[in-house]
Amino acid sequence: GATTTAEIASQEKVASVKAGERAELELGMPFTLKPVVEGMFWTGQQAQIFSELFGGSGEEYSNVTARGRNEIPQVRVLDAEGMEVAEGKMEYEYGGRFGHCGYWWNIPQDLMLTEGDFGKFTVIVTFDAGPFGGKLEGRKEIVIRKG
Repeated sequence: GATTTAEIASQEKVASVKAGERAELELGMPFTLKPVVEGMFWTGQQAQIFSELFGGSGEEYSNVTARGRNEIPQVRVLDAEGMEVAEGKMEYEYGGRFGHCGYWWNIPQDLMLTEGDFGKFTVIVTFDAGPFGGKLEGRKEIVIRKG
């Protein structure tokens, strides 16, 4: 018989369903929040931080903020020793590839770098998805070089 192939692009899962048969795909919880920080960074530059939200089957949600809710994703940046060097809320209406919010971090020219000419930092994004997923947190390590 004929076979239909469906892909979930974010995790490249493939399911084959024969004609006349049914397949179930559970969407939604549990959710995973992933910070997105792309490129190389130097002191004195701006870093753009976004987030991606994935459902339990790997499906990607294009907007981690629900209009009408007071919750906005929070961003924190920690140095290698766990000291907070930046924090804030994402802003609405970015409208780009990562949904409708983002955070712009102006990396200080005099940011303390633990390795002399570079330092390792952790970007943490948190979001309260309420009854649909609870409090979510995602982390990503980045390297910042002396500019």
